Amino acid sequence: MLDFFANFLTYPQRNALFHYPLQQMWANIQPRRYEYIQDPLYRLRYLLTTDYSRQVPYDALLRGKLPPRYRYRHFTTPKKDGTRRKLAEPGVDLKAMQHTILANLLASDSPHHATVGYRKGMSVADHAWPHAGARTIITADIQDFFPSTKRYQVRQYWHSYTNRYGYPQELNDDEVQLLTNLTTYLGALPQGAPTSPALSNLVNKAMDARLYNIAAHSGGRYTRYADDIVFSWRLQMRPPSDFEGTVRRVLREYGYRLHPRKGWHVWSRTDEPEFTGVVLTAGGGVDVPPSMRRLMEGLAASDDPYDWHRLQGYKGYRQMVQRG
Repeated sequence: MLDFFANFLTYPQRNALFHYPLQQMWANIQPRRYEYIQDPLYRLRYLLTTDYSRQVPYDALLRGKLPPRYRYRHFTTPKKDGTRRKLAEPGVDLKAMQHTILANLLASDSPHHATVGYRKGMSVADHAWPHAGARTIITADIQDFFPSTKRYQVRQYWHSYTNRYGYPQELNDDEVQLLTNLTTYLGALPQGAPTSPALSNLVNKAMDARLYNIAAHSGGRYTRYADDIVFSWRLQMRPPSDFEGTVRRVLREYGYRLHPRKGWHVWSRTDEPEFTGVVLTAGGGVDVPPSMRRLMEGLAASDDPYDWHRLQGYKGYRQMVQRG
């Protein structure tokens, strides 16, 4: 099997690594090239071994000692509750490598179907509509979701990497180590790396399956959008008496805990609960929150052309949410 990171070596280093010239290596794999052209892992390895624009010290990356253009920049952004969200933006070359990993490896794997965040063609509407019209709704929020997704979980994922075609990929120990180093930071998923959203879904496939089954056994539904979890039950069905404790235990098994303030709320349909920027209406539909509707009314009354353009954006979002 091709070494995943041959691109990171100089020609003498490559020859020493493979113990024979690269020309001979390419001659050996050339007849098999068409056979694997649909394999995402093969495509990524082919890309990296033919792209000489980002040569990186292989040993340094393997040890986790990142060169300057592979290091992270720290900054914060405000949250709705007034606190600050800590972000870590990868360096230019590291971000380019992460985009390559995302497009060629992570995009070829699928998370649990109840996980709707960070997925192409899916939105907060897909998170809300499965619960529209439910009689009982529970919303839960995972505390520090990305920092709580630890390096060992990511390493386990790369060890067992399986693409959409259903067969395991034989990543060797160095490849697993390097992929882990490239997609984690300070022992966890960095909030700001392009690979983190997809990995947060994929490493938690087993957790999502357990939570989905726990809800399904009591006649309920389950969806997750990043750190936002929703359960619901229709008609006369209700969650079991020990449901909250069971969910908390499952989350703890995977290294998570609920937010102390936003963590667990039980609603009825008439409460019109709000989560991820949408509201479940008492009439069994989905809409934008009252605060956004008031903002839209103010923009509609404005004579400023800029406000008119803003209003069109809000109208488009509301239409997307209401259609589901």
